[in-house]
Amino acid sequence: MLSRDVCAVTVATGLEGTLLVLAFGQILPQLVGSRYPTNHFSLWGCEQLVYTSLFLEKTGIVHLSWAAAAGVRNFCGLSPEPYGFGGKVRQKEAEEKSKARALMTDDAMSSASHTAEGEGTRSVMDGLCEGSADCVGALRYAISVGVLTISVYLSNDHMSYHDSLITTKELNGNGWVRYVLFCVLLLFMGLLEGLMLSVLALEKTPLDADGGAVSPSLHAMLRDGEVVRRFLCGRQLLVVALDFVFQRLTGLYGIPVVVIVAQVFPQLVASRNPGFWVGLPGAQAVLYFALGLEATGATHFGRLAEALMVAAGKEFGMLTPDPFGVGGR
Repeated sequence: MLSRDVCAVTVATGLEGTLLVLAFGQILPQLVGSRYPTNHFSLWGCEQLVYTSLFLEKTGIVHLSWAAAAGVRNFCGLSPEPYGFGGKVRQKEAEEKSKARALMTDDAMSSASHTAEGEGTRSVMDGLCEGSADCVGALRYAISVGVLTISVYLSNDHMSYHDSLITTKELNGNGWVRYVLFCVLLLFMGLLEGLMLSVLALEKTPLDADGGAVSPSLHAMLRDGEVVRRFLCGRQLLVVALDFVFQRLTGLYGIPVVVIVAQVFPQLVASRNPGFWVGLPGAQAVLYFALGLEATGATHFGRLAEALMVAAGKEFGMLTPDPFGVGGR
């Protein structure tokens, strides 16, 4: 049986509610959605959530993440990888444009010139609006800087003057340990968030199409849909645990710091350069750690719930095989 101290901590921190949310609100939807993405997206409310997310991004709260991602790409000399998010779309568009130019007749060329004139007119109009667009962009970055600055200030205040997670007595007055722990956990969270998109991108990438960015053995492993799903489960458990620790360290004040620095920024880099992210020092260790954690069975309740939901969905004709899901070819 669990000791009274463990039970008291669980109840006082709300950990039991966190575990319920993890099983039913995170792991279960990810497992079902990974195999049946089209069916999942067709659920009521999903489209509204997408537009809500896009609206929140437009407010500018996380715009510093875009600047940081662009800075990393420029510093490391990175170009978008063809198997990153959006890479296949650009390649397909380029092929279609090339075919269109090859088949274009003289009359079509004439028509295209008129179209080009129209586009030139539109470009003039775009130029007239460029100033206002720059102002909006600057405002978004200002909002992001302001939110991050306030978050850092309040998080520092909480860690300095409150016994967050580890009491000052337990640290023997060495409060700096909290800051070191916070930075280490931010790094760990960033690797996890970037790996999520990298693994999903590499799962659909042919073995001979990564340009040697990833070792053949690792890439072959990541093309196994079951391995990817196992990683998603282990990763989600780690993310929930980290969020719990962050909340105990900084209260709710640290949410913008964690989101901007350790979640959105890594995802933006990894979405365009998944091979680069998997090759970062420590990334593969984090990958195997997440797989090892899943192997302990800590997330298997979500697997059981998924099996029951999938069986019911197939029985009532609500789920159909989806070649775009994880493991589909």
